[in-house]
This record gives sequence, structure tokens and C-alpha cells, in this order.
Amino acid sequence: MDMKEPIEKADKETARLEAFSDGVFGVAITLLAIEITVPKNTPETNEGLLNSIFSLWTLYLAYFNSFATLLLMWIAHHSIFKILRRTSVNLMLANGLLLLVVALVPFPTKTLGAFINTPAKDTAILFYTGYFILISIAFNLLMFVATRKKTLIDKDIPEIKIKQIRRGQQKGFLFNLLIFIVAFFSPWIALAMSFATWIYWALIMKRQIM
Repeated sequence: MDMKEPIEKADKETARLEAFSDGVFGVAITLLAIEITVPKNTPETNEGLLNSIFSLWTLYLAYFNSFATLLLMWIAHHSIFKILRRTSVNLMLANGLLLLVVALVPFPTKTLGAFINTPAKDTAILFYTGYFILISIAFNLLMFVATRKKTLIDKDIPEIKIKQIRRGQQKGFLFNLLIFIVAFFSPWIALAMSFATWIYWALIMKRQIM
């Protein structure tokens, strides 16, 4: 009984932190969808409504990209906590910082959708792509705190698995940094790279699961 009790307590702490994090990810994704609405001044005719629906294509684009990105972030977050057996104050603070920036993703997403088809598209795309650098930094900080002390990690997790997750987070930061730099010279190419990036991660994660 004495040997099992610490593990059960640790599992409970980790589960609570994960559940809280899942809730924040869920709220962020929900807020993405809430931002998509038909304008109030839409003509009350079939043609007017149809035109308004199609005119929101920029919001659909931003929503789809952010939804896919947040979904993959949630999976990455789960992979980090899957290797942990205990929590700490530093871990909770680092996780809180990550959730802080994740919860605000609807803001740059809405900005991108609203201005992507206007003369302000360059700033909108820079803001959008740059914001995900902040998220990558927060993810890398969380991974650093989670693996800095082996006491937080499940003893059954092989070192190669930890290195694999760490490399993935570092690679994600480099990808986002590259996209942000490209956005200064070619915003549309940067946006296309943003789409390609989550497609790449989706394929990589699928292979790892399989």
C-alpha cells in the first residue's frame, strides 16, 4: 500500500492538471467558431444571405488553420503529460503560461480573418504568424521544466521518447520562426507555409501513433 499511494496521488495531480488544460484548449477552439457570424446588415433575401455566407471565406480560412493548429497543439500537450507521473509548482506555472497564450489564439485568428483581404493583410499575417512563435516558446519552456528533473517523469519512459518530444518542440519553434521571417517578404507564402506546417505535423504524429 505504501508503494502505490505516492503513484496514485501523482497520477491524480497530473490528471487534474491535464483536465484543466483540456478545458482551456476546448474553450479556445470554441471561441474560434463563435467569431464566425453573418453580418447584421445582411440583406434578408436568399441571394443576399448566400453572398454574405460566401463573403466570410477569409474567416473560414483563418478558423480552419487555427483549429487544425490548436488540435495538434493539444495532441502535443498530451504527449508531454503522458510521460509525467508528478507535478510541481514550476510545472503548473509553465503550463499556465502556455494556456495563457493558447486561450488568446482567437484574437490573432479573428484579426487575420478580418484583414487578410484588405491593404492591412501584411500586418495581419505578421501578427498571426508571429503569435505562434510565442506559443512555441511556451511549449519549449514547458518541456524544459517537465524534463529538467527526472523526478517528474515516469520511470518506464525511455530516454529516446523524451528526446523525440523535445526535438519536436524545438523543430516547431524553428518552423514558426521561419514562417514569421518569410512573412516580412511574402505574406501569402508565409500563410501557405503555415498550412503546410500543420499538415506535416499531422502526418508525423500519425506515424508515431501507428
